[in-house]
Amino acid sequence: EYWLTKAGRGKAKDIFEEAGRSVEGLKEVLIHRDKVTGEYDFVGNILSESITRRLIDRGFISGKGKKIEQVAKEIEARYGNLTRKGIKVRFYGEGDIDTTKLTKDQLRKLEAYGIATTGDGYIWINKEKIKDGNAINFNEVISHELTHQILGKDTEYEARYVEGRYGKHLGEVKEN
Repeated sequence: EYWLTKAGRGKAKDIFEEAGRSVEGLKEVLIHRDKVTGEYDFVGNILSESITRRLIDRGFISGKGKKIEQVAKEIEARYGNLTRKGIKVRFYGEGDIDTTKLTKDQLRKLEAYGIATTGDGYIWINKEKIKDGNAINFNEVISHELTHQILGKDTEYEARYVEGRYGKHLGEVKEN
């Protein structure tokens, strides 16, 4: 009788949608290969899919119309409990960050994407990255760096997986 009510139909719809997402996630775990290297890593896929699900459950962050301090607090609050140490976000502009202690890879990421995990427990974000208004790209890159914070060093495969899957999800949200 309950399933014939509006509430019951809504609950059934939610159950079927979640089952569909689970099937899609399982399929990705089984067939995903890194687009850059062609590498296949079953365990890496499982870890990455788990992180992707947790990010999807927490939603996304829009920087539009917000001060950078608000965005930092939102990132730290929304994603902070995903890591043992928590997430610390710092913003930088031209001349705000000492690049002498960064590796070439960290410096390249900061210059190319405007965001990087620098190995000191922080995610550094260029102030201009918030202002461009592209919430999907911003959140994809955040998800990439969060994956490094969660899993540690040598996790580029997993970070690209999460970035791609989370970006796909955000694209679907934007379309609806």
